[in-house]
Amino acid sequence: MQDAALYIVMNLALTPVTRLYLRNEHVARKLSVIARYSSSPNSIPAPSQSTNINEHKTKQEKQKDLQCLKARMTLAYLFGSEHNFGQARSSTPSYHDAFGLETKQELLLIKGSEAPLLVELLANTLHSRGKVGPGGYNGSTFNAKKALYAIRCLLTNSLNVKTFFVTCGVKLNVLLLKALALHSIQEVPNVDLEAAEDACFSIYLLSNHGFMGAFLPSEEEGYPFKNIIHCYAQKKTCTAAGKHAAMQLLLRHAYLQFDGNLDDDEPKNIVKSDLELGDALYSAALEMEVFGNTVGAEPMDDIFGRPLTRRRLAPIGGKMPTPWDSNVSVASFNSALDSVQELSFGSGLHEKSGGFIDDIEIANNIAKTANGKNDDGEAYGFEWSWQDGNGAINEKDVRKKLNDFRSGKMDAFKGLLRNVSTRERPTEPITIFDHKTCRAVPCRAVPCRAVPCRAVPCRAVPYCLH
Repeated sequence: MQDAALYIVMNLALTPVTRLYLRNEHVARKLSVIARYSSSPNSIPAPSQSTNINEHKTKQEKQKDLQCLKARMTLAYLFGSEHNFGQARSSTPSYHDAFGLETKQELLLIKGSEAPLLVELLANTLHSRGKVGPGGYNGSTFNAKKALYAIRCLLTNSLNVKTFFVTCGVKLNVLLLKALALHSIQEVPNVDLEAAEDACFSIYLLSNHGFMGAFLPSEEEGYPFKNIIHCYAQKKTCTAAGKHAAMQLLLRHAYLQFDGNLDDDEPKNIVKSDLELGDALYSAALEMEVFGNTVGAEPMDDIFGRPLTRRRLAPIGGKMPTPWDSNVSVASFNSALDSVQELSFGSGLHEKSGGFIDDIEIANNIAKTANGKNDDGEAYGFEWSWQDGNGAINEKDVRKKLNDFRSGKMDAFKGLLRNVSTRERPTEPITIFDHKTCRAVPCRAVPCRAVPCRAVPCRAVPYCLH
C-alpha cells in the first residue's frame, strides 16, 4: 500500500497543476521522514571489507531504499522545480515565502547513499528497463524523463552537486551525455526536448567541479563531448536554458579534466554497456561537425573555493530605494563561481550582451574586483570582498589544495560508508499515514569541506575566441 501511495504522490508532484496543493508543511514533513531513512548498520560492512554496500543489504532494506528514493524524488519535484537558476519563474506564489529558503534546501539535501540509487535508476530508465529483485520496479514505474527531472531539481542545492560529483560524478556525467546523444542524434522518444534540457543543464552544474577533478573519460575512450554538446546546441528543439548550458560547456571544455575512470565511482552494479555510446551512436557523434574552436576565458584560481561577500553599491545621486547599510543588500557565497548564477542566465545580463555571456569571465571579473585589481573592469553594480581578507594565495597553497582534493575523492565516499554503518536505525515501520516513522538523523553525505582551489596546468597554446 505504501509503495502505491508514494507512486501516486510522486506523479501528482510531477504535474504543475497539482504540485501547488502538495506544497504544504504536512506533506513535506511526512516525505522528509521517509527520505531520511538510513540502512541498517548491522548489514553494512566496514569500507575495508567491501565497496558495494548493496551486496550486504537485506530484502527489506532494499525495498525501503526504493521508498526513500521515491520520497526524495517527490521532494525534488515539489521544492526544486521552480524559481531556481535556469528554471521557469511561474505565476504561482513562491514557496520560499511559506517554507523559507533554508528549509527548502534542507528538504532537497540528499545523502551519499541516495545518489548512487538515483544514478542506477537513470541508467535503467535510459535503456527502457526496470529492476529485478528486492527494491526493484518494472519499466513503467519510472522513465528517463522523471529521473532526469529529479536530478536537475536536486542539483539546485549546491551541496547535492558536490555529493553527486564525489560519489558517482563520472558515471552520472556519462549517462547525462548519453541522454543528450540519444536526443540529438538518434532522436529517441524517451528523451524529449525537456528531458534533454534537464540533462544538459545538469552536466553544466556538475562541470563547476570538473575543473578540479575528473569530469568525463576522454574522447579516445568513446566520449566525443564537444561533438554531442555542439549537436544539441544547434537543434531547433534546443530550449533557451539548454542552449545557455551547452554554450557554457563548450566555452569551458578546454579546462575540464577529461581523465575520468569509471571504475572509481558508484554505483558498481551498472551494466557496462549502459556507460557506452555503442558503435553506431559513437560513429554518428564523431561525424557531427563542430563549427569553430569555441574556447572561453581561462579560470583564475581565485574563483574556486574562496568565500566572498557581495554588497550592493548605492546609486549615485537620487533617493536610495533600498537600505544599503542593512543586511538586505549583503550576500555571501562559497566562491566567485557560485556567485555567478545570479548574474548568468535569466538575470538579463545576457540580453544586454547580445545573448552571449561567459560565466567564467564573470567569475574572473568578480575575483579581480575582490582583489582590488579591476578598476577598468565590470563589477556588475556590487562591491565584492573576500571573507578571508585580501591576502595573496601563493601557487604552492593552490597546488596543495588541489592534490588534497584529488587524493581525497574516494576517501570521502569511504567516510560516508563509515557514517552509514554507525547510524542507529529504529524498529518502527516507515509510513506516510502514521507518525511512528523513522527518526534517523539525515546523513550529510560529504564531509563539510571547502571546495579547493583549482590549479590548471599552464597552457602555452593560444586559443581562439571566435
